[in-house]
Amino acid sequence: MTVRNVVIALGVVVAALVAGALWYEAPAPERTAPQVALISALADDLATVEPGDPPIGLAADEAECVAADIVDGIGIERMSELSVDAASVREAGFDPATVALLAAEREVVVDAFDDCLDLTELAVDSLAHAGGQAARACVRDALEGDNARALWLWRVGPPTQAPPGEIDEALATVDTCLG
Repeated sequence: MTVRNVVIALGVVVAALVAGALWYEAPAPERTAPQVALISALADDLATVEPGDPPIGLAADEAECVAADIVDGIGIERMSELSVDAASVREAGFDPATVALLAAEREVVVDAFDDCLDLTELAVDSLAHAGGQAARACVRDALEGDNARALWLWRVGPPTQAPPGEIDEALATVDTCLG
């Protein structure tokens, strides 16, 4: 075998490895029955619009994405410790603000929404659902940058928690937008 043939053979092997790495898609994680049931219940809850709530039910694929990220990020054992299981979610829904989540777990919830959809648009839909295009644009502008993320971190926190100081101006602007 000549040096040229060895170089060509190595080039083919390297090209095959690079191509495989580029097209490799990691398999979905194996989930237990309680994980699958909780993800399903959370996804159903996120996709359902309750009477009196803003009409922001998520699309089924968005809800599934958020639910899976929450369960995978917090963990089924910790969700169980928090008394969040499929039965409780199907019975009463899931409101992260009423669950004793740690700060890092609240980050997981917000990250799940951020990974699966646009946090700013979700906030606009939630806050300005009854407003016209001008109100929606005004709220969108008020929540630019990290303001939407800060808003959601506050909203998934305990109900008695005051809004963080860095979003005071944004919240005041939102109030003005919704006038």
